[in-house]
Amino acid sequence: MGLHGGASHLTGKAVRRTRLCTAMDYTRDDLNTCDLEQVHLIGSIQPIGCLIVADVASGRITHLSENVETELGWPLDTLLDAPLAVLLGEAGQQDLMHEAVRLPGDMLVQPRTTYLKHPDGGEDTRVTHLTHLAADHLYLEIFLNDISGRRPDNQYEMRQHAINALRTLDSVEDFSETAVRVLRATTGYARVMCYKFHSDGHGEVIAEDTDLENRYLGLHYPATDIPQPARRQFSLNKVRIIANVQDVPVGIRAADRGAGQLDLSFSKLRAVSPIHLKYLSNMGVDATLVLPLMVEEQLWGLLVCHHDGPKSLSAIELHAAELTAQVVELFFESIIRTERDRWVIKAQELAFDLSKPGSANVDLAEIAESLGTRFQLDAVAARINDQWLPLWNWSGGEADFRKLHQACADGVFVTDKLSDFMDLPEDVARQVSGCAFLSIDADRDEYFVLARQEFRRNVAWAGAPTKPTGYDTEGRPILEPRASFGRWSEQVLGKCRPFSANDTLAFGVIVQSLRALIASRRAISLTTAKRELEEMQSELRNQLLNTARSASLGELAAAIAHELNQPLTSISNFVSASRILLSNDETSERGRVIDLMDNAVSEAQRAGQIVHHLRNLMRPGFERRVDFDVKTMLEQAARLALTSSKQGGVELDLDISDTLPMIYGDKVQLEQVVFNLVRNAVEAMEGHPDRKLTVSADLKSPHLLQVIVEDTGPGIAPEFVPTLFEAFRTSKAGGMGIGLSLCRSTVEAHNGQIWGENTGTGARFGFTIPTSGKESSDER
Repeated sequence: MGLHGGASHLTGKAVRRTRLCTAMDYTRDDLNTCDLEQVHLIGSIQPIGCLIVADVASGRITHLSENVETELGWPLDTLLDAPLAVLLGEAGQQDLMHEAVRLPGDMLVQPRTTYLKHPDGGEDTRVTHLTHLAADHLYLEIFLNDISGRRPDNQYEMRQHAINALRTLDSVEDFSETAVRVLRATTGYARVMCYKFHSDGHGEVIAEDTDLENRYLGLHYPATDIPQPARRQFSLNKVRIIANVQDVPVGIRAADRGAGQLDLSFSKLRAVSPIHLKYLSNMGVDATLVLPLMVEEQLWGLLVCHHDGPKSLSAIELHAAELTAQVVELFFESIIRTERDRWVIKAQELAFDLSKPGSANVDLAEIAESLGTRFQLDAVAARINDQWLPLWNWSGGEADFRKLHQACADGVFVTDKLSDFMDLPEDVARQVSGCAFLSIDADRDEYFVLARQEFRRNVAWAGAPTKPTGYDTEGRPILEPRASFGRWSEQVLGKCRPFSANDTLAFGVIVQSLRALIASRRAISLTTAKRELEEMQSELRNQLLNTARSASLGELAAAIAHELNQPLTSISNFVSASRILLSNDETSERGRVIDLMDNAVSEAQRAGQIVHHLRNLMRPGFERRVDFDVKTMLEQAARLALTSSKQGGVELDLDISDTLPMIYGDKVQLEQVVFNLVRNAVEAMEGHPDRKLTVSADLKSPHLLQVIVEDTGPGIAPEFVPTLFEAFRTSKAGGMGIGLSLCRSTVEAHNGQIWGENTGTGARFGFTIPTSGKESSDER
């Protein structure tokens, strides 16, 4: 029983477990080293498994966890510096090298089974492991609870139900509340929380599911509770388990005694800082599972599982939890980006109004009132042409904000406590506790100040947000983990209601429009004014279309549950069949079990590839043009659009030529165009008895591809024909009116043309693009 104490499954020897490591075991030179701690070089693992590390080039074992001898029966001196084949056999070593996933990367490490040689030549031992490559080493992590006969249950089937429960939610609040309930049901932990990081680094529990008496929902935690080294590790390693805070870490021995500490950045068995173990013990937590939530390559928050007793997971259970976390992360990213982009698009609507011809004559006070209403401001003022302008609700006098120009990023500076950056006259300070500062022209000292008044509120902390200090045996101060986590209320004074990250993004759009507006007012009598305004309009239009692309991609999240349904069902069937065969003592069934488990692994890889593909479609980035198979792209986009649509009963006819050449362009962007056109067609046919969709593609000329999407819906209403491809024009309730505008910008960026027309029995949309990506002289 390698995890729970008692006799080892392989050797019958007792497994050590006793004391709790304390801060006194982990001395520091000063109180600042917490953020410098190299937790990935901790030099030990948890005793829930064994670690074997080999050099990739030579195949020789370079490092072993010290429990290899007690758990696996192999003397350390026999294995160190020996070929990995001594333990696995030649074929086993080759399979391991071939199957290992290189990290960092987007693919998940799959749980696999292999057979270890017996040191005395006895029967091979079947083990479950996670294996990865990092730098020049191969890491083989063997989970002892799998050795002891623990079998996987319906983990993947449970997570299939979890996905179905999450796919319909569209707000961070609703989603996080459901996510913690689902994760608790599928993992069995006593408490599951969703922990969100704020812009200043401190965290807040925004959702919680538990039957325990003490609750942490709504409590804030200081940033120092999760120091920077831990945050870096969470960004690298997608899961961290602590099976028992009372466990004694197992050391790692190197073949080269002079070698430095082994890098355990991607290890699932890595031990953790004794300071953190005491922190958890002070909370009354015995075991944890933490799943990071990354949004646009940044650590957004954590899914934190606590248990009131020792609790471990098998390699398969750990992988299933990690896969669930990635799907949750994907949904989270979609929801957050959609909320953000809708907010920014509203700001861009205002920006477009400000950049229209004739807007230079609009009164700045009207613009200030519009900004105040949209962003919940209390007052707006500006300095333009060396004049102080109290534009809207500004009751104080004049103030000099010029020093904030240098604090701006992309023309915007935001703070909820302005007194930290500058001194204000008393009459102004009463009205302005925080502001958004929009720099129009630093050289001319022109700017807008969007002010908010003081907003007094109470913030509930889990204990006082200060780091307690202890002393080592020589009387030097050292950090001690906090011992109290009871509700501690802090009254916040001198700050305004915080500006959100979405507010800041929106201000970045608006400041560009205000710059154009002020420039056009200044140059209204010059012949160059028209040209400057048109250039700014073009820049703003491109900015809108880039954001619109991000917003529309959020619709793809609805397809995940359907796409993952088949591989997850297959995995459940294969694992169930394996469990039946393994309950049979006949050794002749081993080959069938291996085949079934190999099939399950293949389906798990397929599920991971689906998630990876959808993440690529949703992740923003630079334009990437390559040669690609257009027939495959068209088929995938059409079927994905049908899959993600709520409409059923649509007959799809794919009339795509088999002789199409490779197309040079941005595959993801063009796939989105087809996706949007097909989704629009399917939605247009809602309620029609005869719903037929045709997607055709052929060469209009030797170097010009033509794609047609035709439906049997009601056709295009006459009033929408003139503005069909303009932004913010839509016939759908709740629509943003950006889909066809995005299609046009993408096709035109590929030197193509797009059009829409009525057929008498529905609507037809089509586009042409050159096969080589260069401009073509062929006309539609």
